[in-house]
Amino acid sequence: MPGFLVSICIPCYKNETKLQRLLESIAIQSFTNYEIILTDDSPDGKVLKLVQSKFSQLPIQYYKNENALGSPENWNSAIAKAKGDWIKIMHHDDYFAHKDSLKNFFEATSEETDFIFCNYINVYEEDNRKEIFRFPKAKMKALLKEPMLLNAKNIIGNPSCTLIRATFKSIVYDNTFIWKVDLEYYINLLKNGARIAHVDQELIYVGMGSGQITNRVKLKPEFELPEAYFLLEKYGIECLNHIAVYDSFWRTFRNLKLYSLIEIKKYANYNWPLVIEAMLRNLAECDPKKLGNGFYSKFMMYRSYLKRPKNH
Repeated sequence: MPGFLVSICIPCYKNETKLQRLLESIAIQSFTNYEIILTDDSPDGKVLKLVQSKFSQLPIQYYKNENALGSPENWNSAIAKAKGDWIKIMHHDDYFAHKDSLKNFFEATSEETDFIFCNYINVYEEDNRKEIFRFPKAKMKALLKEPMLLNAKNIIGNPSCTLIRATFKSIVYDNTFIWKVDLEYYINLLKNGARIAHVDQELIYVGMGSGQITNRVKLKPEFELPEAYFLLEKYGIECLNHIAVYDSFWRTFRNLKLYSLIEIKKYANYNWPLVIEAMLRNLAECDPKKLGNGFYSKFMMYRSYLKRPKNH
């Protein structure tokens, strides 16, 4: 088959040590029909020097961004330059778990699949602790029926755990989002008919450190609340008829300890739907000292769900 089957897209920003680890994991792959697209947001030439001095044998196309694009635009830039049939984005702090990782990904491709993802292993920088994450297969049917379930929990993993058919390149990572940018992308793919397949193997090591976006924005209402609203605005409030999605929004407000529309609008001054207003009123009626109790919170959420405005 002419051309490259897989485009490995690496959006970079500094951190040559982790990039070297990733490129070394690519160099040993048994599947070799790939190109590497490397888009560099770094302010200096250290990434280029690394590529030229140690990885000249790899089919790397290096692009230096004149002005730093940031995430996720640097991700989108790399993907836009790809010429392969399949897009394999790899963040520079992640790497392939073994020499057959890319082969195992490609073996899962077929005419009936567009969106492939795998199990993965988190590797924590501070102590090199490893934590395996396996996709709960029993949730696949529900996920396909309601992709917004990913807002309750991202059970797919980060973008490095995916392989996407290039015909879906028109769907990009939305820069409206910071924390939820990956799950919003997955929701968008599924809403647009991408056919999903799971590889039940741990193919990717995901580097976990203090600099992770989650650590910077979690439990910060100025980040969490606008993104919660934008998800509802983009995909509709009908998803709140699914109790797990409803619960995900309940837990967002509960964890932020914000129980009124006035408080919410300090951070996200938008026209929140009536169903959210009702949810906040129900939260305000709860005993705040008991909301930390999982059983109490679930019971009150369920009662709120049953009373929710059906016409939103």
